[in-house]
Amino acid sequence: MKQTSFTAAELGKMCFPPLQHVINPIIVAGTATMLPGRPKCNKTWLAQELALAKAMGAPACGEWQTGEPGDVLFYALEDNQRRLKRRLEMLRPRGEWPSRLTFRLKAPALGAGFREEVEQWAHGADNPQLVIVDTYSLILPPRQKQSYLSDYADSAAFTQIASDLNVAMLAIYHTRKCDADDALDAVSGTTGIAGGFDSVLVLRRSAQGGFILEGRGRDIMPLELGLDFDADNARWSVLGDAATAFMGDERKAILDALAQLGEAGPKDIADRAGLSHDSVRQLLRKMVERGAINKTGYGAYTPAHTVHTCPPFKAEL
Repeated sequence: MKQTSFTAAELGKMCFPPLQHVINPIIVAGTATMLPGRPKCNKTWLAQELALAKAMGAPACGEWQTGEPGDVLFYALEDNQRRLKRRLEMLRPRGEWPSRLTFRLKAPALGAGFREEVEQWAHGADNPQLVIVDTYSLILPPRQKQSYLSDYADSAAFTQIASDLNVAMLAIYHTRKCDADDALDAVSGTTGIAGGFDSVLVLRRSAQGGFILEGRGRDIMPLELGLDFDADNARWSVLGDAATAFMGDERKAILDALAQLGEAGPKDIADRAGLSHDSVRQLLRKMVERGAINKTGYGAYTPAHTVHTCPPFKAEL
């Protein structure tokens, strides 16, 4: 039983193992992550690519490291065997069919056997690492009225499974039809749904036609990444920081100039980038609005320090 009351002095003497990433930098062992997005934005393709990569110990989306192979349980609650086989035939590297990846087409609801079924799988698996539910809505208990407290209770129960079993739990969900200024506000339902999760990774389309994955959490660094989905081979790839991933050549030239100059005005930036002064002034304003660069004073600009990938945590938390 976990100790729930302790002094600061007692806490100072406690030692904890470093956090372990199941998929670095987006998913941490022992935590629950929500992946919401609009319908038809290929969330399932992304989830299955993550599952396959972890089961084989291969990089996911061309960049995210998964470490050693681990057992993965995937609740494909909106799929059938034919569709799953067709997807995996496109996704699986080197033509392998990993025995560590288990699919289930049905699941009991939270509070009605879901936890017990996951526990049974984890106790029987050789190296249980990741459980994916697609979609989270289909394991929620029926309720006459949705409320913050009930939504939070459901997500907290889901999260507790991850903590107790020290496995990563990933729940595929959906976002509202309308856009929101804050990514977490885009999650459908009350704020209690996202609030009970350790991390939330919102998948949305960018204005340039690609995708942006915006992540926040208690155990991951904030991130905002540009992603691309290649429909011909059904593969996702990480493009880099969203602020720069979809930029044109002129904006990238401005970023390169600022990287060399540090802090500079429009004239120096234009001269270093080889662009006209007028176009640089216009682009600088737009880039500040998008968060690609910072304006530090009258006529002075610096690069914005965005997050791309995060190394494994070194501190013991």
